[in-house]
Amino acid sequence: MRALWNNNLNLMELINSSLYNYKECLAEYQNTMLKTLSEIEAEDLNEYYFSAPVRRMIWQTILVIKELVKVLGCEPERIFVEMTRKPDEHKTRTSSRRNKFEELYKKVKDETTDWMQVIANAEEDGKIRSKKMYLYLTQKGRCMYTGKHIELDDLFDNNLYDIDHIYPRHFVKDDNIDNNLVLVCKEKNAHKSDHYPIEEEIFLSQKKMWLELRKSGFITEEKYNRLMDRNPFSDEQKAGFIARQLVETSQGTKGVANILRQLLPGSKIVYAKASNVSEFRHTRDDIPKSRLVNDFHHAHDAYLNIVVGNVYYVKFTQNPLNFIKKDYDNYKEDYNLSKMFDWDVKRNGEVAWIAQRKDGEAGTITTVKKMLSRNTPLMTRYSFEGKGGLANETLYSAKKAKGEGYIPFKSSDDKMQDVTKYGGFTKVAGAYFFLVEHTEKKKRIRTIESVPVYLTRKIEQKPGELKKYCDEILGLVDADIRLKKIKIGSLIKRNGYFCYITGKTGNQLSVRNAVNLCLKNEWIKYISKLEKVKEKRYYR
Repeated sequence: MRALWNNNLNLMELINSSLYNYKECLAEYQNTMLKTLSEIEAEDLNEYYFSAPVRRMIWQTILVIKELVKVLGCEPERIFVEMTRKPDEHKTRTSSRRNKFEELYKKVKDETTDWMQVIANAEEDGKIRSKKMYLYLTQKGRCMYTGKHIELDDLFDNNLYDIDHIYPRHFVKDDNIDNNLVLVCKEKNAHKSDHYPIEEEIFLSQKKMWLELRKSGFITEEKYNRLMDRNPFSDEQKAGFIARQLVETSQGTKGVANILRQLLPGSKIVYAKASNVSEFRHTRDDIPKSRLVNDFHHAHDAYLNIVVGNVYYVKFTQNPLNFIKKDYDNYKEDYNLSKMFDWDVKRNGEVAWIAQRKDGEAGTITTVKKMLSRNTPLMTRYSFEGKGGLANETLYSAKKAKGEGYIPFKSSDDKMQDVTKYGGFTKVAGAYFFLVEHTEKKKRIRTIESVPVYLTRKIEQKPGELKKYCDEILGLVDADIRLKKIKIGSLIKRNGYFCYITGKTGNQLSVRNAVNLCLKNEWIKYISKLEKVKEKRYYR
């Protein structure tokens, strides 16, 4: 504060000034606040600007890295992250947000804040991808519910500023940052939990600011309409809400890279471009790829990304310009990007690739083909609990509901249990399964049964409710719960055969094959050619 009073520099100019060490101190403080790999939890990812599916993907990647570090006893030297876009496409995508804000702020006259510098700094340190910084810029640095100025250096203090949902999460899981999220002072975020529309006091005091933000293009029409709407949700709106979770692979891979860079400071994060791996495959016909035969192609792609990515890394390090300036003259004879694997690739004693000799001497490709021929990749799938509304229900009136096989509309109300009077439904979304032992035809048997979504809360809150469900709804005799919860997608073994349990209809379980088909390389090559022919015809 004293430095701000004693010169004409604004906050961001002060932080980046060579006269002071504020920038270094802030960086050091940030590093001390970062959690270690062993400390980080799934909830720590909520601050990042990622959709729920992408956060789940990132968390699963972190779990794999945790196990890897535990097995190795140390951090890996390098971690390879596949980037699916081309370099020019990637540049366009990452710079689009900066371009957006720079275009918006061109017409903004603010003598107290150098917005262009704020935007540039936010992109440089990656904060432009955080929810708070994005909302800060879309709101011109003001609280959406009070209009008060938000101090940039206090922006990430969760005790001062928070993110609120315009459409409450009580009704809809909508984390769309452009349509439903606003940055507000902490005390204002407690103004509602399940109430909509925005409180009258806030509406009357801030509607002019919202209009100004909308007219100047800082907020979307949808967000403006949600802020301005004065009508409570109708029953139709509540029933029609659908949580949109958009998955974008590139968003997740970059998120993984940035987070791993923080969690594993001793590891080098290396980007491996998918186009390079594809080109590597296409230059030879002895390592075919088939998506139909089995799921091993995922593991093969991961392995080849490491092989190819490491060749490029050792060849150029992470500074191709430096290679051109310093090493190009020494490697002119064996330098050709389209023939990267025609020559040996070595640097400072490290061997990344040994080219196959014309005399037939084996090179690194022999090791690669041997690795790809193994039928040993370990495959796992995501297991989960079904949530949300009664997505598959078929409602019947009291005239059609005959009693048996029908479930009451309101299971929590004892007065509404008689479906012959009040109606019911027959098909409901399942939440998970459970294993139960019961008597059938004087014999004790075990079956896997499904728990519907509409009963999960009741079962979790009352210990005896699952047994009651077996007795009264399923009609099981002398039921004994052996395993209370089996998630959808869990791996089970039936008569020695592994499969994933995915659903149940009547007495029939729905499963998905968990055993990968293994074929000789010549068959995979043949099937791969058939896939390509089919794909060409499809897109013709």
